Amino acid sequence: MYDARYDKRPENHLAAVVKLVGTNLNGAISKEHRKFESGRRS
Repeated sequence: MYDARYDKRPENHLAAVVKLVGTNLNGAISKEHRKFESGRRS
């Protein structure tokens, strides 16, 4: 999990993690939202 490339610049690692989590979160939210919308229509 740990990458030595981030040794010198820990903020780069933090930004990458935040971006990854944000992407996953957005994907999960939109997926749930679509499920909710289609459930309401039927």
